[in-house]
Amino acid sequence: MPDKSYFPENLLSMPIQSRIEYFEKYTVAHPLLVSAYTQLYDAIQNQKRPIILVYGPTGVGKSTLFTRILKKLIEEAGPKLEEDPGIVPVVGQEAIAPDNGKFDWKDFYLRSLEALYEPLIDKKVNLDKRIGHPVVKDNQNRTLRKALENALRYRNPGAFIVDEAQHLIKMSSGRKLSDQLDIIKSLASHSKVPHVLIGTYEILHFRNLSAQLTRRGNDIHFSRYKADNPSHIESFAKVLYTFQYHMPFEGTPTLYDHLEFFYERSIGCIGILKDWLSLAVRTKLADHKNRITMDDFVRVAYSIEQCIKMAREAAEGEAQIEENEEKRKELHRILGLDQLTSGYEDNQIDNTKPKNHRVGQRSAKRDRVGGIE
Repeated sequence: MPDKSYFPENLLSMPIQSRIEYFEKYTVAHPLLVSAYTQLYDAIQNQKRPIILVYGPTGVGKSTLFTRILKKLIEEAGPKLEEDPGIVPVVGQEAIAPDNGKFDWKDFYLRSLEALYEPLIDKKVNLDKRIGHPVVKDNQNRTLRKALENALRYRNPGAFIVDEAQHLIKMSSGRKLSDQLDIIKSLASHSKVPHVLIGTYEILHFRNLSAQLTRRGNDIHFSRYKADNPSHIESFAKVLYTFQYHMPFEGTPTLYDHLEFFYERSIGCIGILKDWLSLAVRTKLADHKNRITMDDFVRVAYSIEQCIKMAREAAEGEAQIEENEEKRKELHRILGLDQLTSGYEDNQIDNTKPKNHRVGQRSAKRDRVGGIE
């Protein structure tokens, strides 16, 4: 192990808030994050499928992925902006959790239009093309959605990315989930802009709801690190090792020596791990302490009950996308392949059975002709 920390040498002499912000902003490009990032970037660039779903357990690092892909698309748009200052490189926003159990689409449209720098948002109207006047008794949500579709076409962003997209499925009891999905499909289809929905496994309800979305969508699974996978544990250990050398304290805490505990209380999710470590750092620095010990991390760790709940939710989500023999048999049953396979196997068995002949009767075969060589 190195004999000194990796953070800037002058960090320890800086104000406490600066030291806290340094660690909270520090991220690690670990393998599962890099894999999800690469898949998402490629899917956006290819634009073969209008809707891209990115899902994983709570605290896996989806918000970090969201931030990094936004930064990348903005950086790449530099030359385009010089040619056309009116474009917006990418639109990214968080779907706000509803207050009353029903997702607020009006608020979503307004926030999206603001992100697109759309002018006169509160003055939008739908015109009756026959007479050129506003539609009487027009639905405001419909008007804002039309404005958003137009803004996306004219601003031509590389992608429309929604973080915490599981909130989109929240609806009133009288509304169908398919209605929510139809809105997303309509936005993606009419704007010709790839729509990326980043969220928990709950957004799988969208994928499983529609065969059309399954065909037109692109799935990216941002997984946690699994304890039964040696390479996963090795990667998780490297991340923990890196974090401990970026903690702005005198002396390096020995987190690496307690690998199992840190994996247990983070269920293998780097986002959960980082939030936990950040809380310990903030708490210790706020107390004006220059050293941090293992006891400080234990004190603010998630409880076993909390970890059990998170682990169960993660396992249930993983089970939804796991391909096993039971699901394969179900697919075969729906397609009728079980009967086809059964008939094929029966024919194979029949072909291997010995043929019955009467005694003294030759089996059919071609006789040699010509002289003996």
